[in-house]
Amino acid sequence: MIYSASGDIRIVDAFNTDEVDFLSSLLDAYKNGSFEIGHYEYGLLYYNIGLIFFNIVGLFTPITEQVGVIIMRFLSCFYLIGTALVLRQFAKKYADSAKDLVFVLVLFSSITLINYGTMLHPDLAQVFFVALSLLYLAYYWSAPTISSFVLTSVFAGLAFSTKYVGIALLPILWTAFFSNSPLFFKKQSAITSSIVLVVLSVFTAFIANPDFYSPFLTPNNDISASILSAVAGVRILAIVFFFLGVSIFFYKNYVRRIEQVKWGAILSILSTSVFGLAFCIGSPQGIRGFNFLNGIVAVASVHKDGHWFRDETGLLGWLAIIVEPHVISLLWAGIAVVGLLFVLYRLITSERKLENGITLLPLAWLVVFCVVIVFRVKSHFAHYLIPILPFCFFYTAIGLGTLADRLWQLAFTASKSKNYLSAAMLLMILLYSAWKAVEYSKDRIEQFENAPELKAGKWLSENIDKSVFISADKYTYIPRDEQLNFRQYWGLSKAVIKEDNPDYLVINYHTYQWFLPAEDVDTYLHGRALFLERNTLYHELLDDRHAGFKLVADFEEVKIFQKR
Repeated sequence: MIYSASGDIRIVDAFNTDEVDFLSSLLDAYKNGSFEIGHYEYGLLYYNIGLIFFNIVGLFTPITEQVGVIIMRFLSCFYLIGTALVLRQFAKKYADSAKDLVFVLVLFSSITLINYGTMLHPDLAQVFFVALSLLYLAYYWSAPTISSFVLTSVFAGLAFSTKYVGIALLPILWTAFFSNSPLFFKKQSAITSSIVLVVLSVFTAFIANPDFYSPFLTPNNDISASILSAVAGVRILAIVFFFLGVSIFFYKNYVRRIEQVKWGAILSILSTSVFGLAFCIGSPQGIRGFNFLNGIVAVASVHKDGHWFRDETGLLGWLAIIVEPHVISLLWAGIAVVGLLFVLYRLITSERKLENGITLLPLAWLVVFCVVIVFRVKSHFAHYLIPILPFCFFYTAIGLGTLADRLWQLAFTASKSKNYLSAAMLLMILLYSAWKAVEYSKDRIEQFENAPELKAGKWLSENIDKSVFISADKYTYIPRDEQLNFRQYWGLSKAVIKEDNPDYLVINYHTYQWFLPAEDVDTYLHGRALFLERNTLYHELLDDRHAGFKLVADFEEVKIFQKR
């Protein structure tokens, strides 16, 4: 799968435009001998890691388009395997019976994860850093140390430096820090904590000045206004912490319980500082001119209403996606709910509150992420759920492990070892999931080899013997040929045809399908007139009754039209 559809950037573009967007930026930066990407819709750590590998591999072989895409796909594969290993370590420490199950499930049981684990895309890189942050937060929760405090903050910052939704980790970290503090801090006096809190609060209030960031943000934008409101909220909180710090100097009947609140505030500020430093190290280009802020504005603005079409399905829409067979499936999702209920039951009934509480950390990430995505993202795509899919499988593994225990207790006496049943269950899941994954891999490679996009491209190269101009949908393959000049669009229109004056049109079902159902006109985000125009144009082309163009080659999903 990593080598499939990787021959050159135009072939890649015919199957995945996202890969081309990332690859083009990487190749341009590499050829210019710099790390300047030039856009900031994502954190730049993913690009920077890729460019480091480009420069290393470039010492031994030229970095062609194919080499570049293969390097980045292998990195995505590493991130997927790394995520599975991190969650296995998490389970080994706090839910041992689930450790091997979660490793197998994450690697093989979601086609979405397999797909993006072999794709040039930052989603798996982000979830890898999220998993590491939660692992070290679990270590912190069980035994608060300065090293676990620093590492959980660093990996959270690197997750944010990969994709901006990583900032959703901060509230989880803050909650942990308010709950407990490392022994080193507990030994400090109340006066010391007050002085430290006052200094940090003044520093935070100074840098959390909305007027400072306002000139760097897109004006008159709802997302920009939300960011500035959040900055103002941080400033108000810093002022509250300042007065909490100075209160000890005036309030004689000091309550010791306030100490934990003070150290929670101190650790939260310090953690956010480490988080910010890790972000700066991972995405230094984004700090200049606070470019990353406008990156957040840009990506949030694109998805606040939907992708092309308005989507109001909300939480129910996301639930419908997550139980689809290629995402998690209804079976694994149901067992994940069972696993979560087992965790909650043990938390309530067991005396081992701490250990069972730690296994709820992935749930905290699931909840916070879902709040962000439900209220901020109205574009419903399966890969947007990748940051939570491995953690859903964490609870699936716990559910399977617990069910195995219950079945064994029902069937045999407690003295018998239940390892046989656990091993048999693991083997069955491994064989089934691996078989499904291999089948998907074979099908995808076969689809590529027989793809109508490639057949249409071959037809163009073999049947056009003079210089022509082609207007094409996205997801079409135009071979490298001096005679084939072209532009690609997310939907053709009369304006495109008038401006390009093309000799040929190439359309692809993956693009034009969106404009065929006339009933979708009212939800189209770019206007009724444009939708209806495209609806009419594509129906005329498909029926071969367009006045200006006639069908000359039909490859089912891809069709080629020549000017009459």
